[in-house]
Amino acid sequence: SLPRLVWPLYVLYGWSASPCIILFFRTLGLTFMKWLQPKRPLRPTRKERKKLPVMGLVGQEVEVIVNVVRAFEVPVRIDVDPLLESDLPLVPVRPFVEVSFQNRKCRTTTAEGANPTWNQDLRIPVKLASSGLYNVPDKLYCQLYDETVVDLLEDDRQRETNIHQRLQRQWLGSLQIPFSSLCSNSRIEGTFQLYSPPVLLGYQRESQHRQVSSSPTSLRDSTFLTLFIT
Repeated sequence: SLPRLVWPLYVLYGWSASPCIILFFRTLGLTFMKWLQPKRPLRPTRKERKKLPVMGLVGQEVEVIVNVVRAFEVPVRIDVDPLLESDLPLVPVRPFVEVSFQNRKCRTTTAEGANPTWNQDLRIPVKLASSGLYNVPDKLYCQLYDETVVDLLEDDRQRETNIHQRLQRQWLGSLQIPFSSLCSNSRIEGTFQLYSPPVLLGYQRESQHRQVSSSPTSLRDSTFLTLFIT
């Protein structure tokens, strides 16, 4: 609950207040407004993690935190089949990111559209060998998928009473980050270009069918992913 304000007698009875008192209440009001402001999830406050000595971590389990922020120019489906998205809105793509390291995986929630925003922290446990932190040969993999819902019912008469669906994923792009690079820099932050083949069957980028007045070379033919890794 908010603290009670004790108003001075000269304020209650209309007496004139000094400039210092007016400045005090103005500052107090701004403080209350700051408390009541909503949090901004799209611009989180980065907390610095403590740097631990490498020699003291041998044989222990540490954690890699991957903040998946957003993606740009995600390929969209050319033809949306109504049978694939029976109970969901017809959206061109429903992307999510899966991060894996040392056979451990975790993923974001499913977003919608060609320029999705997640801003989610994915935590990957890392088991350090006796050879040391900088000698870990593994890589951190970030995979971008499109999630579709496949309707398995063949009889249309059963659709009102039965639900039989399967989630299906389509690979759209990937990114590899050596663990040694993370150890050398303590953190990695930026927007990275994903590897993907020049042609994805059944997909195209929105910029490829959008009318653009500039030259064709200005079109981006790649997908980008913004990450913050510590």
